[in-house]
Amino acid sequence: MLQLLEKNNLTIEDKIWTHLPVGWIIPNSVKQISFRQILRHTSGIRNDPGEANDNIRTVIENGINLSDTASGCDGSAEICYRNINYAMCRILIAYLDGYRLVTIPYNNSIEEVIIAKRFSDYMQHHIFDTPGIKDVSFAPLANAGALFYPFPAGTYHGTNFGDWTLTGGACRHSIIY
Repeated sequence: MLQLLEKNNLTIEDKIWTHLPVGWIIPNSVKQISFRQILRHTSGIRNDPGEANDNIRTVIENGINLSDTASGCDGSAEICYRNINYAMCRILIAYLDGYRLVTIPYNNSIEEVIIAKRFSDYMQHHIFDTPGIKDVSFAPLANAGALFYPFPAGTYHGTNFGDWTLTGGACRHSIIY
């Protein structure tokens, strides 16, 4: 995200709304959210219904309570961790990298595939290729899926969350296979 902000002569203080799909209805409350707030989980987003574009769109179009940007989930801290903040980065990265709406009127199922591909291509070419990490995927290889374990693992055998091709970007669930 920071690479693309610099490339586009933007800062973390710039607002995200002009880099969201044009088919979305952006309420005034969301027009106040900056890149810094998304990256720091201080955006005021309290819902986390999932990382798919439809879920993100619903949260955005419902708006936020601006007072939520000043307090954490429990009212004691500024940060309210929600995966959706980082999932939104997948969309923002695609648009900052030059993606523009393909379908008119907006068709979320088509756009989601294209945005996911744009995001993973950007990550591969500008992040993973540099240290020599090739063929990164958000989907498990055949018969070699990664397992997520609680800490401490105990006797738990882990959970394979399967294919995250369309939802890669949400911090705690994105795995490189």
